[in-house]
Amino acid sequence: MTGAALEVAGLHKSFGALRVARDVNFTLEPGARHALIGPNGAGKTTLVNLITGVLRPSAGAIRLGGVDITRARLERRVVLGLARTFQISSLFAPLSVAENIALAVAAKARIDAQVYGPTYKRAAIVAEVQRLLALFEIEATAGRRVADLAYGQRRLVELALALALKPKVLLLDEPAAGLPKRDSERLLDLLTRLPAEVAVLVIEHDMELVFNFARRITVMFEGGILAEGTVGDIRRNPRVRDVYLGHRRDAEPAQ
Repeated sequence: MTGAALEVAGLHKSFGALRVARDVNFTLEPGARHALIGPNGAGKTTLVNLITGVLRPSAGAIRLGGVDITRARLERRVVLGLARTFQISSLFAPLSVAENIALAVAAKARIDAQVYGPTYKRAAIVAEVQRLLALFEIEATAGRRVADLAYGQRRLVELALALALKPKVLLLDEPAAGLPKRDSERLLDLLTRLPAEVAVLVIEHDMELVFNFARRITVMFEGGILAEGTVGDIRRNPRVRDVYLGHRRDAEPAQ
C-alpha cells in the first residue's frame, strides 16, 4: 500500500513502432494541487487516457489510493475515486443544470432513476445539488437548459458533475480552454475552493492559471517527463524554457 492518492510507475505506451509514453513515473499526494504541462504532442492526453482507462499501457502500473487499477474498467476507477471533466463532457443538453447535476449525484449514490422516478425531487439529492450549485456559483442557472448556456457556464456545470462523483483524484483536462480572460480568472477563483482533501491534476496551456493554482508542476516532452518541481523550479529550469516556456509570452515571470 502507498500513501499516494495516485501513482504511475514505469508507464509505457506504444502503437507499433510509435512510442507515445516512455517510462513515465508520476505521483500525486492527497490534496495535491498539481499541473501537467508541455507542448502539443508531448504526451499529456495520452498519460491522462492511460490513467483513466481509455488506453491500456504497454507496460507499467497505475495505482489509485494504493489499489492497482492498471487493467481496471473505467467504471471501477470512478467507484474508487477517480474523476475527469472530459469523461463528464456529455451533458444532457435538453435538461436543466440542476437535473444534470442531480443525475450525477444519483449515479454516485447508485440510485436508478428509472426505478425510483424523478431523482431530483429526493431530499438528499436536492441538498447535494444545491451545495454544488452554490460551490460553483451557478445557482442562477439551475433551472436553465444546458443547451441555452454559454460555453463558460457549461464548463462550470461539468466541474460540478465531476465533483458530484466525490472523487479522491480529480483530473481537469484544459478547463480554461476557449474561455475569455474574465471567465478564466473566475475559474481560477473557483478552483481554489475545491475540497482540500481532493488531489487535483490540471492539464492546461494557460500558464497564468497554472502558475497561480499549482503547487507543483510536471512537464512532459516527447512522451516522457522532462522536469518536475515547484513553480519557481519550473520557471528557472533552462531545459523547460528551451522546449516550452521560452516560446510562450505568458510564461514570463512577473516583474
